[in-house]
Amino acid sequence: MMRSIFLKWGLIAILPLFMACTSESEAELDTLGEVKFTVDFADFNAEQVITNSRSASKTDEIKEQVVDLGNNVLALISLQRDTMRTTNLAATRVLRDDTYTMLAYDHETHAFKGETVGQILDYEFIVTGKRLRLGAGKYDFVLFNSKVKREGNKLIVSRENATSAFIGRTTEELDARPNHKYVSLNLKRVGAMVRLDFETYTQFENIEGELMSVDAVSVPENCEYDAPTGALQTGSYGAFEAPVKFDEGKEEYNGAVVCKGAPGVSFVNGTDVTKLKLVFTKGKMFGKDISGVEYLFKPSKALKLEANGYYVLKVKMFYNFFYLMADGGIGRVAETVQFGGERTPIALVLSRSKRVAIALHYAEPNNYMWCDYKYTWKEGGNYTSTHVIDEEHGDKIEDAIWGRLATKGIDETWNASYSTDKVKGNKVKAENPDFYAIYTAAHYDPKVEYTGTKPLKWYLPSASDALYLFNLGKGDKKSEKKYGRKQNDLVYKWDGWLVSAGFVQVGGDRILRMTNMWTSTQWDPLIDIVYNNCKYAAATVNLDPDAIEWRYSCYQFSEIVRPFINY
Repeated sequence: MMRSIFLKWGLIAILPLFMACTSESEAELDTLGEVKFTVDFADFNAEQVITNSRSASKTDEIKEQVVDLGNNVLALISLQRDTMRTTNLAATRVLRDDTYTMLAYDHETHAFKGETVGQILDYEFIVTGKRLRLGAGKYDFVLFNSKVKREGNKLIVSRENATSAFIGRTTEELDARPNHKYVSLNLKRVGAMVRLDFETYTQFENIEGELMSVDAVSVPENCEYDAPTGALQTGSYGAFEAPVKFDEGKEEYNGAVVCKGAPGVSFVNGTDVTKLKLVFTKGKMFGKDISGVEYLFKPSKALKLEANGYYVLKVKMFYNFFYLMADGGIGRVAETVQFGGERTPIALVLSRSKRVAIALHYAEPNNYMWCDYKYTWKEGGNYTSTHVIDEEHGDKIEDAIWGRLATKGIDETWNASYSTDKVKGNKVKAENPDFYAIYTAAHYDPKVEYTGTKPLKWYLPSASDALYLFNLGKGDKKSEKKYGRKQNDLVYKWDGWLVSAGFVQVGGDRILRMTNMWTSTQWDPLIDIVYNNCKYAAATVNLDPDAIEWRYSCYQFSEIVRPFINY
């Protein structure tokens, strides 16, 4: 009668998993009521990229190390364990279709008491094999999926199955009083996952690599779980090698190019990261070949990958530019606080021989007209600068870049002799608020404390000063192209990504694909009405990834200001 009742209710409820031993009395047979096992899957730890700044949390952090890849290309490579938890429901849905084995052990003696098999359905373990019968007592229950190989009381997981093999363990007291038991099991991966993220500040070309062992006997090939006690240890060791490919990078708003390597690489619990190395086998970065370059992990403290852990191997490539620092000196990028150094950069060095640098950020407030309205009319304005591109007299932009009209922005900003008698008030445009763009550049604030002995003197660059950017970006003068219409603009091929990297890799404002940059060079185009009856204009520079362009903008346009400095 009792069995028929159980079968009837089995269609709508969980069948009793554990019943008293048949050798016991009928009273003992009834003491183990129904037992329901609810099962949950622990996901990998959530992603958390830990920076190397002094304010960052040091929990589970391996100190970032700078690697010189040659040709002025550097890499900041770090391995960090994620610390926040997320849920991956898609993965657990697939895992529930697997076959699971449950083992029971006496909690005190670790003696084996039996086994059964089943499936996971709606977060519950459903028996599909023989019934497991236990008497009253305290037991350790071990549940694992088909990716785990069993050899008696030893559960073995290979490196290939390290992140698809799940094992769960719980301890439960079963007594002689009739009751319903609800037992929870949390299944975790036996291995760890390492994903490679790649970040740079230029478009990279066909980057590939290998994550491999330093020798043939360094990396665990499997791990062993002792089912009676729950002890997990590494098994045999051997060589390891896994290809690493990076998808096409996605440009972020700040100018960085980021991609996440997929899929990740699986390792068994206990793998020592000091026994691994990253080797680049193909690709170019900043126009330089990096194939053959390798990096050995040398963490400041020991790190062994833990079961169910998720790690990010982050490779950040950057270019070894020089910077003007807040202490007044010059230093390489690795010396900056952004890369673990002690110094704060305020400007990117464009020429060490000429001691010229450009601000890392745009001046504020930005998007200003070049000057006040009173200088925009032909009748009231005329030329406010001594050097003007006057197209009516045959002048061209080339004359102001490397010809007879070439000037220095610092002179047109701070030297009164470069202003004509048409300038109202102070002839030093840096001190005359009528000249918005020049005045704003001269009063640029880098927003960090400057401790150098030489005072800073910022200025608006001239059309000729923009050649420093042109040269830094390896501009090709032979690639000149001229636009049609009546404009005499010039466009040259260059590597804008390289120049942009100098700013964004240390937290500066992106410079590519922005609006035009004002220069201090005045331009009188060969047309009667330019914009809103405005007769006059100033030279501007437009920066794109593959082209640098000199053009003009009417005084009334709102363009951006990027100050230069002679240090």
